[in-house]
Amino acid sequence: MVTGMLRSGLWRFWFHGEMSCDIESSGYESPAAFQSSFPVILRIPGISSLSHQGTAMRRKTAFLALLFLFLSSAGYAEPPLAQDLHERVVRVPIILKELFGERKLSLETTIFKPDGDGPFPLLVLSHGTPTFGKRRFMERVRYLDESREFVKLGFVVAIPMRRGYGSSDGNPVLEKCSDAPHYKIGLDEAKDLLATVAYMKKEPYVDGKRIVLAGQSGGGFASIACAADGFDGLVAVISFAGGRGSMQSGGICSESELISAYGKYGKTCRVPTLWLYTENDLFFPPRVAKDMHEAFVRSGGQAKLIMLPPFEHNGHYLFSNKKGIGIWLPEVKSFLQPLLPTIAD
Repeated sequence: MVTGMLRSGLWRFWFHGEMSCDIESSGYESPAAFQSSFPVILRIPGISSLSHQGTAMRRKTAFLALLFLFLSSAGYAEPPLAQDLHERVVRVPIILKELFGERKLSLETTIFKPDGDGPFPLLVLSHGTPTFGKRRFMERVRYLDESREFVKLGFVVAIPMRRGYGSSDGNPVLEKCSDAPHYKIGLDEAKDLLATVAYMKKEPYVDGKRIVLAGQSGGGFASIACAADGFDGLVAVISFAGGRGSMQSGGICSESELISAYGKYGKTCRVPTLWLYTENDLFFPPRVAKDMHEAFVRSGGQAKLIMLPPFEHNGHYLFSNKKGIGIWLPEVKSFLQPLLPTIAD
């Protein structure tokens, strides 16, 4: 069996036995995380879809394509760690209880912290949910500019790559668009956030009684789901364009189930939440944002919905765009300061 891990700025891929590969965007694979039963398709621009169950000719073509990408990727290197933010990359352990026992996995997690010994409040920041084929090939999410702003406020920032994303263990969740179990998936992804919280609480520089969950898009959804479960020390949640299942111009998978999920989360969420959306969000437009918010509040959740003006061509990316910081940061400060009076101005 040939196993390799190859990286480039635009493409990443790895071999495992036969042609078990999927190349759609940047990201990388952990051999321990990839299971032989996982159905994977190779997709390369200019070449028709090639499956590992395809013909010998297709396999040969795929191999030559992979070889070409390998030869073009030799110069790739990880970006340097941000020394001014004391950046570290760790593996957060997570234990899943399954039918035939426990399964031990780990999550690639980026940590930033302020100068000094603390203890500092903790912000667990969660990434979004790209289309299925791109999840395993995501770069390590850093949100460097955004994280720097939270560190300036006095937060330790932890950014876990959830199961099935990037080099974290586990497989992406397979789901049918017509019957997407948003509620269950949210609670399942919340386990990754809880594992991150448990790991970070053991760090001497973290104040385990002052924890905020925040997330972009699918990460915002997972953060709300985690808050519905609740845990000691949770103070608030910030959801940047939160939601999941959107196909942008093609609508939202199981939209009614998504709205229902927020209603269920609102029944048990007992901390204040801030929801930030824009008028030109092409994934979760104002109508959908208002419906999700209404369902959450109607069932007992505490949520402040702020609809911001249009941002560039698609306001869904307000948080992850450096130009958007000056728009969302004042709203976040205003929300957090009554809850955490000690955070920096």
